Amino acid sequence: MKRYQRVTAILTSFAFIMLTFSIRAEACGAASKETNPQILVRNTEMIVRATAVGYGDPPPPDSRVRYIEFRVEEVLKGKDVPNTFLIKGFLTEEDDFNDRPVPYDFVRPLGRGGSCAAHHYKEGAEFLLFLKRHASNEEDSRQWGEATPYWASMAATNEQLRSSEDAWLQWVKAELKKEGEQKNESGFLQYDTPNKRLNRTRNQLAPYLSGTQRAG
Repeated sequence: MKRYQRVTAILTSFAFIMLTFSIRAEACGAASKETNPQILVRNTEMIVRATAVGYGDPPPPDSRVRYIEFRVEEVLKGKDVPNTFLIKGFLTEEDDFNDRPVPYDFVRPLGRGGSCAAHHYKEGAEFLLFLKRHASNEEDSRQWGEATPYWASMAATNEQLRSSEDAWLQWVKAELKKEGEQKNESGFLQYDTPNKRLNRTRNQLAPYLSGTQRAG
């Protein structure tokens, strides 16, 4: 009888473990199209190089939700980017560098399970963050903060950098430059403004206005 109870207990524990992994896999879901690094760069709203300074405001009692304050060191893409962000996550003393070749087509190791996003950040380390403004109301703001890197499953949206000359950082900068040049060639200027368009129109019309050329 005792042996039967022991076997039953083992099988029950095994079933619980398998169920847990099943739930975690289901929560993860399919990989987003942003695992393609070119699509990731194109679809993100903001790209910043930022330092994980430490935890922000203390969490409410009995809450497992923590927010990390990130100090923006460099803005690669985006408008009206604040100097700091609060991002949901946990601080660690361990490095978590991506072990895949650049350009990264998959999240770093600590993001390859559970929700398929890396929520752990080494305190004092720099990260390249691909962010989207998430908060549409006050409740969302409390849950996620002003912006989030957790919008593209399994994509490299919050990779730890080895230095300010990290190969992933340099690749993203080159891709942004290439993207801007392609827009220029197609006639959609990345840094076009109404004044620039007006000046181009004036220059094109100048010969006619001065009488040096006549239409027709």
